[in-house]
Amino acid sequence: MSDKNIDLMAHLMRRAGFGATRKKLNELAAQGYENSVDELFKAVENPNRLSDNLIRRYHPEYSGMMGNQSPGANWMYRMASTDAPLREKVGLMWHGIFATGYSKLANGKVLHDQIRMFERHGMG
Repeated sequence: MSDKNIDLMAHLMRRAGFGATRKKLNELAAQGYENSVDELFKAVENPNRLSDNLIRRYHPEYSGMMGNQSPGANWMYRMASTDAPLREKVGLMWHGIFATGYSKLANGKVLHDQIRMFERHGMG
């Protein structure tokens, strides 16, 4: 693989996701730019990944979505370990545009559900 192709894939993964390992960049470069973009749009979440409901069962403080024990670590885990980085990035983008202030929430789970909705429907 040429360094130019690796650089191109690294740029793509920074823009459409949160970066990638060198191994993943080599795989993407081998399949080509167009196929890599198609893969980003077709990606689905790994069904074996820990579900939000399971995480909240053992970390009920994440259900509140507020305070020192906020679910920021959970969301960071989701973004860093996802099989669908574009979907997570789109959710983050829409959250940045339509973010709801904590002071306006009675139940933080609504914010969590809003972020998941942005991920599901954010690309149209």
